[in-house]
This record gives sequence, structure tokens and C-alpha cells, in this order.
Amino acid sequence: MGIFNFLFNNKNKDDSSYEQKNINKIIIQESERGSSGTEIFSGYYDEEYLETLKGTDRADCFDKMRRSDAQVKMLLMSVKNPIRTASREIHPASDDTEHQKHAELCKQVLFKDIKFNKFLNEALTMIDFGHAVFEKVHKANIDKPIIDDDGNLVLSSYIGLRKLGWRSPKTIETWNFNSDREFMGITQQADGDLNIYVDIPKEHLITMAIDQEGDDLEGISMLRPCFGNYFRKNNYLKLNAINIEKSMPLPTAEVPAGQENSDQFSLLKDALEKFTTHQKNYLIYPAGWNVQLSNGTNYSPDGIENSIEAEDKRMAKAFLANFLELGMSGGGAYALSNDLSDFFLSGIVFIANIIKEELDELVRDLVIINFGEQERYPEFKFSGISDKAGEEFAKILDLLVRNKIIIPDDALEDHVRSRIKISARSERGQRELNSSNGMPEMESDDSELTFSEKINFAMQERRKILDE
Repeated sequence: MGIFNFLFNNKNKDDSSYEQKNINKIIIQESERGSSGTEIFSGYYDEEYLETLKGTDRADCFDKMRRSDAQVKMLLMSVKNPIRTASREIHPASDDTEHQKHAELCKQVLFKDIKFNKFLNEALTMIDFGHAVFEKVHKANIDKPIIDDDGNLVLSSYIGLRKLGWRSPKTIETWNFNSDREFMGITQQADGDLNIYVDIPKEHLITMAIDQEGDDLEGISMLRPCFGNYFRKNNYLKLNAINIEKSMPLPTAEVPAGQENSDQFSLLKDALEKFTTHQKNYLIYPAGWNVQLSNGTNYSPDGIENSIEAEDKRMAKAFLANFLELGMSGGGAYALSNDLSDFFLSGIVFIANIIKEELDELVRDLVIINFGEQERYPEFKFSGISDKAGEEFAKILDLLVRNKIIIPDDALEDHVRSRIKISARSERGQRELNSSNGMPEMESDDSELTFSEKINFAMQERRKILDE
């Protein structure tokens, strides 16, 4: 420590001239000075380095990939199907009656008024294209009451949705920003019988994007890392088809002298063309001429097939779905597949949460329109995405049923029934939880176990079954 620091620290603090410094002072700013640095010119993004994959050309290219390639289709379905088959629920903010009404409104609008399966399928196109855009179209439902499951009136009239209109990435011409770098909406240009050229403001849009960075609302398609593999694979397939065709034996015919214009000659040519599928891939020579012919090139497609298989494996790696390739080449471990699939499913949950966040915003808007501002709002949830059907799940379910763990708690029972997609709970014939009627004997002196103790006991039984 220097002499000046020593003198300063030992200065008489009672002296009115002593200056105290606040080392915890934080300076805030309410507006940004910098920008994300996303390159966009007159509404056109310039983040992609390949010209083929910019603007609407990019959407056209990815559309060809998903429609034509079997490996691409399998990888896309491996990501989409767990989300498509997941349970969808609207959870109220609390058990309060008013919060229950808010949830019932959202269930009516999302699950009954619009085709939710269609919306979800279109939302998942952000996996294909990198983004998905919807236009909200509202509808006033006058004298169309909402009734909950108990027969109580929720609302006699309400404002809901007519549709959530998907806007194809192939028709989004520009992404519009103002001078303050704030997103303002899109310009859509569609051709054909449904042609249109229109600006849609952001207030009426729902936008979702995968791997969005900064202001790049186009995101990054999961097919983008597969593009090079797809391009090379297509060339390999073309080369393979050409070489297989060239390896076919060439049909030949010797024509006797003077028969070049006869009816028999015409019939011969017709037969040769039919043999070669109406092509002129044959040879006719006059008698006495010596023509040397081969029986084909003996082409073997194994080499190119190996190259195609390698490209398919690289595509699977791009999706983190390489566990799908295990066993296709004659080997693979079940345990390794299980671990890799867990890793893969955790990424799918993240994609589902992108959709969930946008639906939570939509749910919030619906409640505000019909009930006004609230402190808390309902929440949309996907469940069961990472569940794995099979013997293990069947044993766990059997254990839960035999021990009646889901019976005492109505909310728990409703959730489990919805998640495993069985009939709704009924008050008629509902049984009380007790230690009889199929329940294993509990090694405890206390016959009045708490609910948590019974759950712990059931989990111990589960571990025993899995160990066996």
C-alpha cells in the first residue's frame, strides 16, 4: 500500500470534508446504442453466404429437400412426431374461480374454435424452413356461450379466433424494420389464384424461429447443415442411374442382305425398341459385317451406395439423430441408442418451448381482450414429449394403478389420464385409496401412511420391478 493510500484511509471520518464513494453505484440506460449487427438491406436478410439459400430461394430449396429425400423426411418426422403426439393442456394460474374461467376461455378458442392440429403442423415447419409466421384473425362470438365441464357458464359472448393463418416462407418477400431498427411486420407476395401483395403489421403476427440470432427472424433451418450432403447425394444418385443404364447389355440384330426395307425388318426394329423401353438403344448391322459387342460394363453400384450411405449418416448427425442409424450397418448397442435418444429428446423439448412461449403470449392476449388486464395468466403446456413407451412404462403404469396413487388427488388423476390419453375421471365408481384390493403389503407398523409415504413405497416397488 502506498503512502497516499495509507494517509487517505486513515483520514478522520468525522471531518466534514471527508468524501465517501459509493462503489455499488450502477448506471442504467433505457435505450440501446448498438445493434445486433444482423445484415439486412431493404427488408432482405444477407446473413447466409450461399446465394442459393437466400430469401424465397432458400424456402424453395428446403421445400424440394423435404418433399424428395427419404432421409430428410425421416429426420424431420423424428423431430416433429414427439411434439405432435404430446398432450396439450391449458393450466389455470391458480384454483381461483376467475382463473379457472380464463383457462376455459383459452381451451375453447385453441382446442375447439380453431384446428389446433393443423396449426401445430404448420408451426413445426419452422424446423424445415427456420421460421414459421402466422397472421391472427379474430372473431366476435355473440351469444355463443362457453360452458365448462361442470356445466357452469364461463362467458355468454366472447372474442376468439377465426383462424391462425400460416404464411408460407416461399411468399414472405421482405421483413420490414423502421429507422429505430424495430421490427414492423412483413411484406407478403403470393402468386397464382391466391395471389396477393400486402404488408402485414407485427401486431397481427406470430413469429417463431429456430436458432434465431439477433434480429434474424428467419432463423436457421435444421436442414441447412444437410444441404451439402443432399446436393452431393443427388449427384451420386444420378451417376448411379447413368452407370446402371450404361451397364445393360446392348441388343443387336443381323439383317440379311436385301431385307433392309422389308416388313420383317420393320417388325424387328419395333421389337428392339420395345425391348429397350421404346428407346433406340440397339444396333442393327447387315449380314457379313463383323461387329464386336460387349455384354455391358459390369458396373457395380456398391461404391456409390457407400457414398450415399455416408451422406445419410452425416445428415443424421446434423439432427443429433445418429441413434437412428444404429443397426442399419449390421451393428449397434441398445444402451448407446438409449443414451443418444435421451440427448435428442431434450433438444425436441426446447423446440416445443419455442411454440409454448408464443402460445402463452396468445393466451395472454385472449384473456386481456375478454377479461381485461390480470396479474397472472393461464399457461400452455406440452407434456409427454420425452416419455418412452415400452415395457418399463407399462410396469410403472401398472404399479400406479394397483396402488391407486392417482385416485386421491383429482388434479393429479386428471393430468395422468390426459397424459396417457385414457378416458376422463368419473365420480361414479371412484374408489378410496386403501391398503387392500390389490395393493402390496407395506412393511410398516403404521397403517395410516401419508400420501407421500405411499408414493415413496410405490417408487421402491418400481425399482424392484426394474431390477428384476
